[in-house]
Amino acid sequence: MAREYNLKPAPRAGEDASAGTSATINRRQFLRYGFNTATGVLAASLGVLGFAAILLPPGGSNEGELAVKFWAKGREDEAWYGAKHEQVMTRQDFVDEAAKSNTGTSGAAGIWNGVPVVVT
Repeated sequence: MAREYNLKPAPRAGEDASAGTSATINRRQFLRYGFNTATGVLAASLGVLGFAAILLPPGGSNEGELAVKFWAKGREDEAWYGAKHEQVMTRQDFVDEAAKSNTGTSGAAGIWNGVPVVVT
């Protein structure tokens, strides 16, 4: 059952390993490089997902927390939505305000789960 193999002698410490041979890689190096590459790709992809999760706002527990709210802090007297500070935005608020404007449009600053938004 024993097989005979013709093995090349291992290079010695003082000899140049690449002398007379092409660039080769042994199985241990191949597996190590492969696993290191796979680990790097996995870590990079999970890192991107983790970074995106930091940027996204947290989910609310009910519908009221997920709504966009008016934000007029410090501009309560000058903004048309100043009296509605921290109240939920509705489409009808914008329709009513647009009817009063020369351009037929309206916009307001708001917050959505702590993220500032501009709604037009």
